[in-house]
Amino acid sequence: MTSSSSSSSAAPTTSVLAAAASAASSTSSSATSSSASASASTTLTADEQDALDVQNAAREAVGVPDLTWSADLTAEAQSYADYLSANDLFVHSGVAGEGENLYWSSSTASGQLADAAESFVSEKTAYDEAGDPVIGDDYATYGHYTQIIWKTTTEVGCAESEGYVVCRYYPQGNYVGESPLDPAN
Repeated sequence: MTSSSSSSSAAPTTSVLAAAASAASSTSSSATSSSASASASTTLTADEQDALDVQNAAREAVGVPDLTWSADLTAEAQSYADYLSANDLFVHSGVAGEGENLYWSSSTASGQLADAAESFVSEKTAYDEAGDPVIGDDYATYGHYTQIIWKTTTEVGCAESEGYVVCRYYPQGNYVGESPLDPAN
């Protein structure tokens, strides 16, 4: 039997965090949106491509443009996934300017990135209606999904370490009181 858990966040001063920020994080953020960091020339693993496809299918369903894969965000996600795994933690990094979805599974089998993306997207059923503003009270039940479909988010990078999956998004979404499909960022 495999167990899993997930958590979503964005910048603590402007967005709701679903978990405590980690003060011990050694992860740094470049928070760039250059086309060099999100390139079609990056060769993705099958699991990375599957995770990207799952998230882009969710975005297509609500009429927002596809995300592009970012090598920079992937490197940051890998560093933080390694940190979480090495320290047996499940807390958000609190990196400013980037959204972050976390997932953990007791399984370390291949396909963890796609499994995490499917788990995040499954929260669609908890989100009342596409276009409704993000509300703090219910955020924990659908925050992964709304980060994925956030219209102004353009890049994603995900990585895994010993069952810990970290997906980073740029620019971040999940601003309380704003709609993921019509954000006032």
